[in-house]
Amino acid sequence: MKPIGKTPRPMMPLRKTAALTLLILMAAIASSCAGPRTKWFVQQPPEPLPAGARVDVYVGMIDPPYQPIAIIETRPQAYAADPARNEQIKQAQYEELCARARGVGANAIQNVQILAQHVKGMTPDERTPFKSWQQGRYNRYFMRGMAIKAPERQGQTLSDAEPVEGWAVSKLPVPPPLK
Repeated sequence: MKPIGKTPRPMMPLRKTAALTLLILMAAIASSCAGPRTKWFVQQPPEPLPAGARVDVYVGMIDPPYQPIAIIETRPQAYAADPARNEQIKQAQYEELCARARGVGANAIQNVQILAQHVKGMTPDERTPFKSWQQGRYNRYFMRGMAIKAPERQGQTLSDAEPVEGWAVSKLPVPPPLK
């Protein structure tokens, strides 16, 4: 006599492989969205600096001697069409980069760059009167630089040191707004 209903089939090896591949892919995507990264150059990082400590920022490379500590970066953010909002985002990223440098024990950041992260995914649909999403592409921008520990220069402060390439900055240029 046959049992009533369907008998369960064992999972085929191909399905197991596909499910495992999907889980690994999802874990890789989740880890890539984890936020700002740090690539260490030292085995034992120095002690973090106090919150109000001065951090000099250089677009180019400064003359040695200095000790490279880590490559640091900020969280990526999308820029808006509003110039005032862009100025706020730029200043917030600049301050975040300085705070991350203090956190790794650096008193200067050199070779600071503004980089774009190209994203393909869901974006707000501006054409509808209600909140909806559409598939699209957009860019998010973040700052990256090398956090260094530089000794105070004899007869001058660190901010007076001449960079090899570039210049000392207090503000960084903003990328063009997104369309």
